Amino acid sequence: MKMTMMDAAIKYAEANIPVIPLHWICEDGSCSCKAGSDCDSKGKHPLYTGWYKNSTTDVEQIKKWWTKTPNANIGIPTGEKSGWLVLDVDDGGDETLSALEATHGKLPDTVTAVTGSGGRHYVFIYPKGRSIPNKTKFAPGLDTRSTGGLIAVAPSIHVSGNRYEWIKDHSPFDRTPAEAPAWLLKLMEKEEVLLTPFEGSSIIAEIKEGSRNSTLTSLAGSMRARGMTEEGIYTALLAENNARCNPPLDEAEIKKIYSLGFQRVSSL
Repeated sequence: MKMTMMDAAIKYAEANIPVIPLHWICEDGSCSCKAGSDCDSKGKHPLYTGWYKNSTTDVEQIKKWWTKTPNANIGIPTGEKSGWLVLDVDDGGDETLSALEATHGKLPDTVTAVTGSGGRHYVFIYPKGRSIPNKTKFAPGLDTRSTGGLIAVAPSIHVSGNRYEWIKDHSPFDRTPAEAPAWLLKLMEKEEVLLTPFEGSSIIAEIKEGSRNSTLTSLAGSMRARGMTEEGIYTALLAENNARCNPPLDEAEIKKIYSLGFQRVSSL
């Protein structure tokens, strides 16, 4: 028997994960809210005001909500309310994340979902005593969901028609969230956004003449070893060159560095 939204919401509550009902996607693809097809957050925003405070694990309240609106998507408040800090990866953010991991190391294995748009939600333990803001695009394609924020969760339906899904063996029912690595927390706490995937890394702020080729060659090799795509590596190198190199190398030289990075990895 197919699990209903109410069944799923109750399952989260029984795992001590607070939930809140969200608007849903109508048959014509519009949002159930008053804005309808003009809504810029279709199926991803709360039905009620005061939602963060009123998100709950109370099964009776959950039954009342989903009896009234059985199609409502399911939201989980992030930050202090649930103890979840979420890295939202979308819009090319996978390339940014790969570049950051090439510099700082891989993210720990943790609770992970595939979003309706094909992105990822990486769920970490919310670090008490830290000030982590909700932030859109704190780096290209990377968002933070913290106190005062929320995420839509399985089996909620995205405007694309796809469902949010937990990756096998990586749901909150299979494991507990891991601690976020220190480098990620540091980037999330920064007031300014990152213009390239390598800002905030151990790389010096300015790559001066004489070290441009060697630094970018090292980055190219690291990114290939981490499994980044051809296009992603080339795009990241161009961005790093324009933002950091003084003066920037011409594009022909970047192409040589890009090729050399591949040759070095292939010869290992």
